[in-house]
Amino acid sequence: MKLRISMLLPGIVFLNFSGAFGADIDFSRDIRPILSDKCFSCHGPDEEHRKAKLRLDLREDAFADKDGVMAFHAGNLEKSEAWHRIDSSDPDEVMPPPKYNKPVTESEKKMLREWIESGAEWKEHWSFVAPERPETPKSKLHPIDAFVRAGLDKGLEPSPEADKRTLIRRITFDLTGLPPTREEVQAFVGDTSPEAYEKVVDRLLSSQAYGQRMALMWLDAARYGDTSVMHADGPRDMWPWRDWVVNAYNQNQPFDQFSIEQLAGDLLPEPTNEQLIATGFNRNHPSSDEGGAIAEELRVGYVVDRVKTTANVWLGLSMECAQCHDHKYDAISQKEYFQFYAYFNNTADPGMQTRKGNQAPFVEVVTDIEEDKLNEIDKKLTNLTKKVGEAKSKALAANAAPGDKEPAADVEKRVKNLKHFYPLDDVIGNLLVDAKGSKDATGEKPITPVFEGKNGRGIQLEGGKVYDAPGITEFDNKSKFTLSAWIKLAKGNEGGAVISKMDVANSHRGYDLWMQGGKPGIHIINKWPSNALKVVAEQKLTPGEWQHVAVTYNGGGKPESVKIYINGKVVPHSVEAKRLTGTIKNDVPFRIGGRSEGANFTGEVDDIHIYDRHLTHEEISWAMEDLVKEAQSTVAEKRTPAQKTISQGSQLAASPEYGALRTQQLRTELEKVELLRGKTTTMVMEDNPADKMRMTYVLNRGQYDSPVEDEAILPGTPAALPPLPDDAPENRLGLARWLFADNHPLTSRVAANQLWQIFFGSGIVTTPADFGAQGAFPTHPKLLDWLAVEFRESGWDVKAMVRQIVLSKTYRQSSNVRPHDIEVDPDNRYLARAPRFRLQAEMIRDNALMLSGLLGDKASGPGVKPYQPSGLWAEVGLGGNPKFVQDHGEKLYQKTLYTYWKRSAPPPAMVIFDAPNRETCVIKRPITNTPLQALAAMNDVQMLEASRHFAERLMKEGGKTPEARASWAFETATSRTPESGELAALLEIHQYGFDEFSTEPDKAKSFLGSGESDRDESLNVADHAAWTVVASTILNLDEVLTRN
Repeated sequence: MKLRISMLLPGIVFLNFSGAFGADIDFSRDIRPILSDKCFSCHGPDEEHRKAKLRLDLREDAFADKDGVMAFHAGNLEKSEAWHRIDSSDPDEVMPPPKYNKPVTESEKKMLREWIESGAEWKEHWSFVAPERPETPKSKLHPIDAFVRAGLDKGLEPSPEADKRTLIRRITFDLTGLPPTREEVQAFVGDTSPEAYEKVVDRLLSSQAYGQRMALMWLDAARYGDTSVMHADGPRDMWPWRDWVVNAYNQNQPFDQFSIEQLAGDLLPEPTNEQLIATGFNRNHPSSDEGGAIAEELRVGYVVDRVKTTANVWLGLSMECAQCHDHKYDAISQKEYFQFYAYFNNTADPGMQTRKGNQAPFVEVVTDIEEDKLNEIDKKLTNLTKKVGEAKSKALAANAAPGDKEPAADVEKRVKNLKHFYPLDDVIGNLLVDAKGSKDATGEKPITPVFEGKNGRGIQLEGGKVYDAPGITEFDNKSKFTLSAWIKLAKGNEGGAVISKMDVANSHRGYDLWMQGGKPGIHIINKWPSNALKVVAEQKLTPGEWQHVAVTYNGGGKPESVKIYINGKVVPHSVEAKRLTGTIKNDVPFRIGGRSEGANFTGEVDDIHIYDRHLTHEEISWAMEDLVKEAQSTVAEKRTPAQKTISQGSQLAASPEYGALRTQQLRTELEKVELLRGKTTTMVMEDNPADKMRMTYVLNRGQYDSPVEDEAILPGTPAALPPLPDDAPENRLGLARWLFADNHPLTSRVAANQLWQIFFGSGIVTTPADFGAQGAFPTHPKLLDWLAVEFRESGWDVKAMVRQIVLSKTYRQSSNVRPHDIEVDPDNRYLARAPRFRLQAEMIRDNALMLSGLLGDKASGPGVKPYQPSGLWAEVGLGGNPKFVQDHGEKLYQKTLYTYWKRSAPPPAMVIFDAPNRETCVIKRPITNTPLQALAAMNDVQMLEASRHFAERLMKEGGKTPEARASWAFETATSRTPESGELAALLEIHQYGFDEFSTEPDKAKSFLGSGESDRDESLNVADHAAWTVVASTILNLDEVLTRN
């Protein structure tokens, strides 16, 4: 009887090995790894820590005659000083010294001796030599199979092809992450045509699930998550990038394009929104806005993360080891590290990045349907804008306001520094007009009619109404400015932000004109409360009366830099925060009636003035005047440009034609605003402009605050790799294109190796993130080079490469282990059989949900929150941060790819099965075997609920008899029919459960209560509970949890 509950054994792994493909010593495979592991740390590329001025990573040094002494002498052991030191038994002479605890083993000594005696052939490190298409072994087989067969040794024979049921289950999981349906299995088994398997592969490659499955590996590598990780690990919206990855795989985007758009899509000519979204790859890094943190230290950390991730993913190099000193093993100096670093050091995102949403730069995400609607609106607006312009010219000519007064002597001075003026007289829909000609302000909620204001009309703010005004002049902590408005407080409601440009989520960064208990004041904030100014007048405003409030700031960063005026008179103020040294710039719009979040003001407001200098006591009266009335009364020919703009409002208001067209135009603009309002954003890459380019220097010991400023570092790549073309731009786009140059030795090998790893559990190079001297030598070097060249010459066609791999006989072999295989090749390095390994964490859950019939069909959008243990996030959260709130309904049953991923507390059921937390780049998941895995697979709420629904399915679809039902369930889950002993065991489990639950119906009901989905109450409770135990048993079989 083969039935057994899974012990969740880890899969076969390939190990690094020496001399595996014959007796001849190969320098790259056998000797360099010894030298790298035992010698390079003291005698390698790291100049600062090099001992005896000896390098053993370079041939010219290793064989150099230095005063009659040579480290290695080809063909002569006696003259090879390194050999004598390695073979010495004297603790004062032997190398490596005993204190390093890394002695050269006897087998390694044997290889070194044979290598020296045979002539000490030296080769460049294999991965730094561009791959060439190797000659395929003479065979009628596909090249993949020919290279694998050529490597078989010591009497090993290839395994026969797996049976059809095993094969379709294997390929369906590998290409979609899901099991095949009963119908798909039966169709394949019944298809006797030679193309039967090929047809299955093509069907799976064209399915939506293919892209979702392929994305899993890429999300690990890109450290994708829904939160910021550091400090409070707050929420962010990066799921549009995740959806871009899925779509790119499904559209079979060439791998070079896929990569270039992620590394530098923003630098492409006229990039599309999709290409900008792609750059989110390097915005997935952890970030922080922790109080007391140093912004530059954080920013440098982000750049370091991008260097590491980019090098790991595309180069397969541990470049991060050269951040503090020259790389100890690979030919990458610290200076070359910072040349590579320079490509990412000019990005515009800051060090302090909000934990409450996305930090600029970001883009809005628009669906295809919304895009079509926007195009339609834009066409309509183009037509209306033309008509409005024509009507405006007619109205201004017909309704001239000549005026009869001479302009005031100081009129130019009055309006010279007036950057924005909102008379709040003209409101159509929910649009406010800036009389100085800036963009319209838009209300987030429909506005009630305008009210009688202090000068003409004004607006009433109540019920949380706010108005956003894009295009407002940006002020900083050293800027001089003046804010003023006529204000009428509502009785009983005497607090809130009258006007503001403040990002609450980013430590309240920004400024506001504030009411506190009826007293006007101002906040000017870098980080609240540690780096901020707050002063509040000691005099209250009278509710229900129009009063003028102005606040001036001279840029000094101290309380005395602020003055508060009420009705033109300076008033005393109290100080609540008194030190401002950091920037107050932010990316939220200027707002009337509140802050970016909350702090809403209730009352009436009129005539908002914003000056970009601080007005003197004598000049404050300017902000109190009715500028519209003054402009209209001035002789038309003598009006200043600003007065002309201001006065046009009344002239245009007298034209019904203009009013009708303008109203139609504004309503259409409002329609566009409403369509775009609340859009999801996603963070993207963006470089600083040329005039603000950030200089790069080597950082001493890698410390952010220790730049070696005697030499500026320009972007560049390691000298050990091919140079960039002369015309390559010195930015990320130049770097990205360089990766895909025909003569590049690493990118194609690294990418082909990653694809191979998906289908064989381990790569041809078993250290996928390290192709350097400390990395593993390829188990099949010629096969790797063939795959690399084939991939490149196919135009980087991912599906074509995947198709070749899975159609190979090597992939299609049985995974059954023969006694001789275990004796000769226990780790399956020669690939005489197919590997067998446990399903990935996501596949275990998705498999159970699919078999139960619960699996949803979500294919995009924000992450969902299925069942999690009580109190999740509590240990890693701060007060006021989001708490875990479980979703309900269909959101509980979506593919795990779409589960919300809080990186400091990822879903426990995923972590238990070796899913990474995604705080850093991971290219190969470990495979472990722990008791917790068995407990989770049997007792997790989601698994028990899936077992209950799988039991419902087998009771409804499996037939009438217990034998038929048990057989149906087993075959549905494993794709094969049970053997007689297996069937008997399942029936015994059912009978035992039925007897137990029949005597204790309350226990049966409790057992069936897992999860929120409804139970079919027409089913017998005891029978349903008993079959649920059977279903849970099947879902926990090693055959179900394993990809054979």
